Amino acid sequence: AYPKKLSWRLVVCLAAGALLPFAIQHLRYVIDQYRDWAHYLVTEDRQRGPKSDWYRDFRAVWRIYAAPMRPNTYLILEIAAGAMIALLCLLGRLRNWPRAMLLTFMLSLACCWMTALGPATESATYILLAPCLVWAMIQADNPPRRIVYSAVFGLFLVSQLAINLPSGRWFRDSLQPLPIAGLLFLLILMVEALWQ
Repeated sequence: AYPKKLSWRLVVCLAAGALLPFAIQHLRYVIDQYRDWAHYLVTEDRQRGPKSDWYRDFRAVWRIYAAPMRPNTYLILEIAAGAMIALLCLLGRLRNWPRAMLLTFMLSLACCWMTALGPATESATYILLAPCLVWAMIQADNPPRRIVYSAVFGLFLVSQLAINLPSGRWFRDSLQPLPIAGLLFLLILMVEALWQ
């Protein structure tokens, strides 16, 4: 949305963030940490363990309701969804959406991607969607939109309240309501963007 303002700043900040540990810690330690992190990114697959350890994302939903998904397939899906979100944001910018509307839309889509399609989503990560969802509920200007946003909110609420019940962990782990709610919210936002 703001390539002239952010592109070079982003590169500088990423470089500074990557190099800063070398300035404040022993060289060998930092190199070992980066090596372990790279190894972890390539080899770690929490879906090989029990359901309670799985990430709360689209891949878990797909595994429960359809079939297991290979990590490479999920990576391609993540990248494709991110590209689609970027395209929708670019279209909003090119169509001169009001700045507040564009920024809210971008934040909402980014938070949906980070939660429902991100690389490592825990249950607590879904709190990122709270402000976006509440704002969408407030801005909903017709009953169908209010109903759909309320259903998403209800899924989030029930999944968090259910944890305290005797079968709550089964509900969270076996039905995966959090990523379903996040995916539903993402779908609604994308449909609304295309509609506009």
